[in-house]
Amino acid sequence: MNTYIDVNKNKKPTTLAQDIVIISSQLLSPVKDVVLGISLFSIPYLNTKISNIKPIIDGNNMVDTIKKILLLENTPLIKDITLSLVVSSIPFCFIAIALLKPYELNRKAKDCKDLIITDNGKKGGNTIIPIRKTISLKNPSLIKLICYSNGVLADDFNEGDKLKRLSRKWKRFVVNAEDYKDDKLIIYYKRHKSNKMLFWENEYLSKTDFELVLGQDNIGNQEIININSSPHMVISSSSGRR
Repeated sequence: MNTYIDVNKNKKPTTLAQDIVIISSQLLSPVKDVVLGISLFSIPYLNTKISNIKPIIDGNNMVDTIKKILLLENTPLIKDITLSLVVSSIPFCFIAIALLKPYELNRKAKDCKDLIITDNGKKGGNTIIPIRKTISLKNPSLIKLICYSNGVLADDFNEGDKLKRLSRKWKRFVVNAEDYKDDKLIIYYKRHKSNKMLFWENEYLSKTDFELVLGQDNIGNQEIININSSPHMVISSSSGRR
């Protein structure tokens, strides 16, 4: 009887370098930085407050005794460790874990897998690994979800009605997915639930001869045509739509 072992079953989907990138990318959020900074600077305050509690005093004395026995009372860093410092640092550690682990982004990855978009239709198949969520400066209503592709292709999203189903799942208008540099891809989606009508703006006036800017596509790129290279055109419109 032959026994086959799936060596990839428990294989970690990310490398240590990728984990560091994912964690550090969470610090690009100003809100997370402020919360993390406040919690870090609260450690000395909490340390002072709890150091006068009887069980903590006894624990500090025990730690000092252990350091003396091990001849560590003058060792840099270790000499400043106390039970009260450890206890007061626990809330910061929990806050740091909550902020640096992208729970929200991981839920989006799970949604993709649940809809059989990124697992190639097989149990245990490839699934995107979210890195960070950013807002497009060119189009503030557009959000970019940057992910490690993990073998997933942008075409996996763009086939059939997958973007529509993902839009319904996320309650956002999912615009597009495209391959990104290295082993990454980007999923574009809007803050609102549906695609808004685009209206003409003066910024669409081009300074280049024979060039017409028709408007913007869903991800904020200008749609441009040149009459010289496109001599045959059919133009139609309806109440503000391009």
